[in-house]
Amino acid sequence: MAELAAKTGRVLRHVQILTLLALGYAKSQQSDMAFATINDILRIGATEGYIRGVVDQGHEAGQIFLNFALEKSRMASLSPDSAVYLDDLCAAFQGTSMAREGVPSARLPIPAHTAVAVHGLVEALTDREMKVLHLLAGGASNLQIGESLNISVNTVRWHVANILSKLQVENRTQAASAAYSLGLIA
Repeated sequence: MAELAAKTGRVLRHVQILTLLALGYAKSQQSDMAFATINDILRIGATEGYIRGVVDQGHEAGQIFLNFALEKSRMASLSPDSAVYLDDLCAAFQGTSMAREGVPSARLPIPAHTAVAVHGLVEALTDREMKVLHLLAGGASNLQIGESLNISVNTVRWHVANILSKLQVENRTQAASAAYSLGLIA
């Protein structure tokens, strides 16, 4: 299933399946395989910063990521993007910053994320989702958004669904309202 998700470009599904695989390895005391899978998750998921898809796998998944973050030798081999992604995942699992708990932070100094992080959101909006959100809040239809961004209407629908999920709202009007309330749109 992981290979199929990768071949079809379903990155979120790929990350979710790998997270379940890492859980299976951990439960069967194959920690090296679990950590190798975590490393793959961090490499693959860092580009889009998928948080909720991993966090939804539960506390046991969080424990694996936290254990990974505590191993200095594994942390040293991470790319800056993967280290930031791991830190974001650990913070989401804990509900607080790792540093507040006395755990060394995985975060390394790097340029700002391409995703827009807003306090109160579990998962940041990507640059593309922000562009869609701006047009959506301006009253543009899916067709108009697609034409403006040179993407298909199906891709617009996919982005709108992600935006609604990340903002935890049910429709476009609520999304626009939430975007203004959160300061995502001036």
